[in-house]
Amino acid sequence: MIRKRSRRSTRGFSLIELLLTVVLAGIVAQTTFTPYGDALESIQVRIEREHAYMLARQMVERYKALGFDGMAGIGVNSDGSPGDPVQVLSGLDIENNGVPLHYKRQMRFAQIGFTGSPLQFTGAAGYFHTDSFETIVGGQPITVSQAYRSIECRVGWENLAIAEPRWISIDAVIRKQ
Repeated sequence: MIRKRSRRSTRGFSLIELLLTVVLAGIVAQTTFTPYGDALESIQVRIEREHAYMLARQMVERYKALGFDGMAGIGVNSDGSPGDPVQVLSGLDIENNGVPLHYKRQMRFAQIGFTGSPLQFTGAAGYFHTDSFETIVGGQPITVSQAYRSIECRVGWENLAIAEPRWISIDAVIRKQ
C-alpha cells in the first residue's frame, strides 16, 4: 500500500508559528538587554556629574586663590556702583564617549551669609558679608567683626537624552585676612 504524504509535513512552519517565535524572541531580548542599557545611561550621567563637580571645584580654588581683596572688583561697575552679583564664566565643551556636552559656569555671591547676615556692598570692597561675635580678651568682653565673601560656584550641563539641564553647586567662604 502506498501512503499519501500530507501536504502539511512538506510545507515547513506556518506563518503564525514564525510570527509567534519572533514576538517571543523580541520579548526575551527586551527583558535581557534593558537593564544593561539603563546601567550604561547611569554610568554616563555619573561621568557627566563628575566632570561638573571637577569644574566647580576648580572654580572654588580659583576664587580662593584670588583671596578676599582680589575679589573686590567682581560685580562692581566701572563707576563703583553695584553690578550683577552673578558672574557668568565662559562655557566649556567636553566630549565624553562621542557625546558632546556643554557645561555652563556661574559664580554668585550668596544673598544671605552663613549666620544670616545680609549681602552688603561698598564700591571699594564689592560684595561681602560681616559677622560680629563676642569674645573675651584679657578678661574683657569685646566685639569682633569678621568680613567674608560667601560664594556659590555652579556648573550646569545639558545632554540630548535629558530634557532639563542639571546643575551642581559648591559653596565656599573666603575670609578677609
